[in-house]
Amino acid sequence: MKTDLGPAVRTVALVLVVVGGVLRFYGLDAKLFWHDETYTGLAIAGSSHAEISKTLFDGRDHARQEILAHQFPRANKNTIHTICAMAEYQPRHPPLYFVLARAWTLLWGPSVTSLRAFSAFLGLLSLPLLFLLSRELHKDALFQWIAISLVAISPLHLVYGQEARQYMLWIDLLLLASWILLIGIRRGRADAWRSRAFFGLYAVLLVMSLYTHLLSLLIIAAHTLFVLATERTNRVPVVRRFGMAVLVALVLFFPWACLLMQDFQQQRPWVGWAAQSVSLQHWVLRVAAAWSRPFLDLEEGWVVLGAIPLGVVAGSVVWMLSRAPRRIKWFLISLGTWGALPFVTADLFLGGWRTGVIRFQFPAVLAMQLSLAFVLSYGLRSPSLIWRRLAITLTLLFVVSESISSVTYLRAPMWWNKATVREIYDDARRLNQRPAPLLISSEHGHRSLGDLMALVKLLDKDVTLRLIVEPIEPQLPVPTDDAYLWGISETMLGHLVAKGWELEPVGDYQLYRFVRFERPPRG
Repeated sequence: MKTDLGPAVRTVALVLVVVGGVLRFYGLDAKLFWHDETYTGLAIAGSSHAEISKTLFDGRDHARQEILAHQFPRANKNTIHTICAMAEYQPRHPPLYFVLARAWTLLWGPSVTSLRAFSAFLGLLSLPLLFLLSRELHKDALFQWIAISLVAISPLHLVYGQEARQYMLWIDLLLLASWILLIGIRRGRADAWRSRAFFGLYAVLLVMSLYTHLLSLLIIAAHTLFVLATERTNRVPVVRRFGMAVLVALVLFFPWACLLMQDFQQQRPWVGWAAQSVSLQHWVLRVAAAWSRPFLDLEEGWVVLGAIPLGVVAGSVVWMLSRAPRRIKWFLISLGTWGALPFVTADLFLGGWRTGVIRFQFPAVLAMQLSLAFVLSYGLRSPSLIWRRLAITLTLLFVVSESISSVTYLRAPMWWNKATVREIYDDARRLNQRPAPLLISSEHGHRSLGDLMALVKLLDKDVTLRLIVEPIEPQLPVPTDDAYLWGISETMLGHLVAKGWELEPVGDYQLYRFVRFERPPRG
């Protein structure tokens, strides 16, 4: 006798949604407010690059609080300053998330906990949006509840649901835009006026998505492929409405696109660190570790174990392609292909490991999770007892692996998504052990300012900072054991040593202790 598993699956799913919601808001201030997040702070503070250089990197001494004042909204700055700051220095990160994050911190208070709570809220909001999309894609309730369960406690969604960046807003807009698109297509077969209204809303959501993340262009490409591949009965009107919505969105995004073209003309690297050539073995390990993280994430040392759920998911995707209804199959193919293939192609022809930067490929991650949910739900409804037992076992294994991974992440003091954090913690600890030290630092590259802001967050209030913009030479301190250099470029270090500075490395990262200064002998 076949047992109806629907009520049990629904109950477990609701429990996991509650657990996932609690986990997203747990320990929001536990991990370092790191490099990328400090740029969020600069944006919501309305601090432009020119202002930072003028007021902080001026060669004079500053207290810790003077620097941290540029991490949260200030009385003399407004939303326009936030948009202008992004347009000037970070046009590759469109401003919508930062505008909303600024409003959130004004409402709930200027703190790391408050700012990260915005991402946690957006991550929690993604669950009902995913449920709505799943219901529109496929009427099977098991599919819908399993999908929401896999995302509710996914360690990858938890990691970025606790980071003050735009990824959760991007996911929400992706889910909402996809849901509205599916409704617009379905309505187009019976009610043209309502269909036009939904496509109008879809255009608005595309604009919001583009002003959240540039990779929303890939979502548009995925939706285009889906519409062309699936729409048959009312093809011309639907394609016309879809094309008009996309055109409106691109036209409204054009002003920011002009800023992007100017920025690209300056040839500043974008994720240049992921474009560095690596061996095939290194590429495979990085990509395998990254793509197993939605289901199992126990840090780099567990990459072999992570290959198990990844192999199951890969098999599920292949099986889904042969069994799924046309609508859901083409939606997941389109989203997964356009979400990941451009990165694979770039790695193949240009070198690098962009495919391992999982946060850029959330559309493909969602496609992978939905594919797995479809296969598991299909197995749970199978008339074969063996297939039902296998589906139950796999579902429980994924729930357990995701739960263990999420708890491990929450208990860890640092995690893989926050680069150089271990070294920054170590340097901050060494500086805080000294009585009233002087720290000399500079701005000279992409990472320097963000890493410095992260370090300052950890320093005691009696640390004094003297900041410069290279190639300006720092003013020489009075010889003392409590003067340090941090974050100085190799070029500047060599220049200072040649001029008579004697520097002693402290730790393994960027910290040097000033020993003494002796002018080189003449002649």
